[in-house]
Amino acid sequence: MRDIYYNCPMKFLLLFIFLLLSQTVYATFQAQGKAKLFGPSGVNTSQYSPWVMKQDGWGSYLMYYCKNTPINNVWRDRIWRIQNWSDGLGSPWTEDQIVIEGSDNQNDDLSCAMGVIIDPNTNVWHMYYVTANRNTPLTIYLYHATSSSGSAGTSWTKLGPVQGIAQPFPGYLDTPSPIWIDGKIVLYFIGDNDKHLYRTTSIDGQNFTQPQVVSAPSGAPHARVTYHNGKYYLVYSKPATGLYDPPTQIYISTSTDGQSFDPGTLLFQTNGSDWDEKYIWTPNLFIDKDNLFRVYYAGNSGNYSWWGENSSVGVRWFSNITGDLNNNGHVDIFDYNILVSKFGNPYTIFDYNTLVANFGKSN
Repeated sequence: MRDIYYNCPMKFLLLFIFLLLSQTVYATFQAQGKAKLFGPSGVNTSQYSPWVMKQDGWGSYLMYYCKNTPINNVWRDRIWRIQNWSDGLGSPWTEDQIVIEGSDNQNDDLSCAMGVIIDPNTNVWHMYYVTANRNTPLTIYLYHATSSSGSAGTSWTKLGPVQGIAQPFPGYLDTPSPIWIDGKIVLYFIGDNDKHLYRTTSIDGQNFTQPQVVSAPSGAPHARVTYHNGKYYLVYSKPATGLYDPPTQIYISTSTDGQSFDPGTLLFQTNGSDWDEKYIWTPNLFIDKDNLFRVYYAGNSGNYSWWGENSSVGVRWFSNITGDLNNNGHVDIFDYNILVSKFGNPYTIFDYNTLVANFGKSN
């Protein structure tokens, strides 16, 4: 009896110390709504890779996205700018215009998959985007352009390939995500044939450090990183089965340090009969001041000559309360019981503290 009394506290003490080393806090995202914003693009055309922005004082939500359509009989991926003067969750999106277009037989012939950040010190806008020459479709570059604050992101100066990153990047490159942290640009992108998440940094926006592979879910061809209130969020699209099948699911993964992300949680997938019933891809997470998680993405329905054809751009939004472990929209005694029964795997003392802090709240 004495041995049991002595050993149990020691075991729990050791377990407590071990758990303190863990930084994972599991969060639940409760679906709140869904809307198609614009589209479909039309047969033999495609639009995708939305990047949404809004800052205090702006009267509109601003979106950059990629669209492949014929203009003057030239089919090409171009980067477009569009905006919504309401809440960003519905229509109309207006003032659609091309802001980046490449040139024939050049490495920026096809330009797409942009991410944009504003330097808060200089108010210079930085765009990072993926380019290719259609004559060498497996050769992919990462380009940089800047815009002055006066143009509100409508007029851009191309600066060519970024420095410090292999150009062309070996194997694969897509969906760059620039973030402003501690006076520098932190840039994430998907790269190589295994679709790893890479991270690099820059002080001036043009010259970057050697990219490093981040510990994160791999195998997703399209992924974006968002930074909010000291936490990193990775959203990515992937097929339900097979690395090279079209994407039908969108996941979210989190990190406290931007270097190590959790295994990921399924946010939503194709189902039912709607504009996005077939495939969904290129998600971008925007978190507003009310902590509403907005996932903007491309989707389509029906069967076409290739899987990304005739697509629309839409949004789904979620509330986020950590501690709702059974995903019923409430943090209550049932979540506490789940945490106790699985304490140590996967839940930690941090999950316990979060649950207690949010106990009684609802999405």
